[in-house]
Amino acid sequence: MQLSTIFEHEYSVMDNLTNYFYILIILFCFVKYGILPFFSKDKSLFWTPINFIIIVYLYYVVMPFFKGNITGFWWLGRMNYHLGEEKFLACVTLSLISTIVGFHHVYARNWLKGLNKSVNTSLIVKYGVFLFAIGLICYVPFRGFTLSVQNSGNIQVFEDTNAFAMYFVNALSLTIAGCAFALIGVIDNKKYLWLFITLLWITAVTFIFSGFRFRLVILAVSLATVLHLYRSPKRINLAVWIPILVGFYILMGIMDKTRSYSNGLDLSRLDDVPENQRYSGAAENEGVYAFSCLVMDRCENYPLKGFDPIWRAITMPFPRALFPWKPGPSEQSVQQVVFGDEFGCAYIMPVDNWLSYRWLGVLAYGLFMGYLCSIFWNNYRKNPHSVGAIVLLALFNGFTYVMISRGYVAQVFTTFIFFVILPFWIIKFLNKLLTK
Repeated sequence: MQLSTIFEHEYSVMDNLTNYFYILIILFCFVKYGILPFFSKDKSLFWTPINFIIIVYLYYVVMPFFKGNITGFWWLGRMNYHLGEEKFLACVTLSLISTIVGFHHVYARNWLKGLNKSVNTSLIVKYGVFLFAIGLICYVPFRGFTLSVQNSGNIQVFEDTNAFAMYFVNALSLTIAGCAFALIGVIDNKKYLWLFITLLWITAVTFIFSGFRFRLVILAVSLATVLHLYRSPKRINLAVWIPILVGFYILMGIMDKTRSYSNGLDLSRLDDVPENQRYSGAAENEGVYAFSCLVMDRCENYPLKGFDPIWRAITMPFPRALFPWKPGPSEQSVQQVVFGDEFGCAYIMPVDNWLSYRWLGVLAYGLFMGYLCSIFWNNYRKNPHSVGAIVLLALFNGFTYVMISRGYVAQVFTTFIFFVILPFWIIKFLNKLLTK
């Protein structure tokens, strides 16, 4: 055997051992924040935002890692994403550890106290109905309404992609908070069960028809959190939730194979999928993993983003027609650097943090995300019987999926406002309207 071959083999083995070391750290964190709390006497500990962040990493990092060689994407071509794998796993590990450190930061001020107090417990069900109605009324004029998840055969192309129209489309997020408050109403009084089922059915069907799976994830996590924390923390019934999770995973895979955005599911596409793959889960996590590795490998000389992502997030709500000074598209996107062309490929948040200020950016953003998690978690821990605190935590737990899986700060910030904060701003207005 030639010396160069021996060296390459030894390097490959050592590189692989380092990767396994990073994976073991992620798994250890899951044991600490996910497995052990499941057996704890304090049933609420499982519902910490850190646990859901780690679960997102399990899906987007650990599962694809053990998949082995990812080949199911045409854009990979002859690119070897493994060249950036070690750096990517180091990036994720640093981000996770710094997030946990930020999470355990002790702070005195409760930033959410005012939102807690805005919830009038005698108006819980009305909050649910009004939030649901507002979300649907804003969405329907721009995307239509249906009670079927299947495509009718007529593909509609929507031209209303300007910022003004998207504010109304994104208002559909209010239906999640609406369902959360309706669920609390059911727990208090079973007479609202059919109301909750109706709101949940319409919300889920609309989400599936729209094709955006992240909304379904936020909905599921938010409702699960409310269900297990309201009144008193409850033990998770695995006999019930494992089948639900399996079914949800299969649904995500079916949507991945048959969806047409805002046009429903074309289930006939399943006929073109091999039988053993029809009901497998979605493979988008593998694509995100591979592209994240490629970015870490090929963007070493990519200009630092600096505070540009934060500035874009702040200015995103302002219409460009009135504020032409808003930052426009980057001169050269990450996709152009990696592939030489522009098309849809996503990487996770720690990679975007790395693009901002390299390793310092990963550390700083991680600490901030952990501190943000601590605000919502400690608010609940100090007010475990507050409906406002429970719903805020529930919505934030669902939001953590987007916070980690979407490497675009401006989009994440907008999602945070629409899904977590906006419902409580509207509740303050509803209080004035409903208590007159």
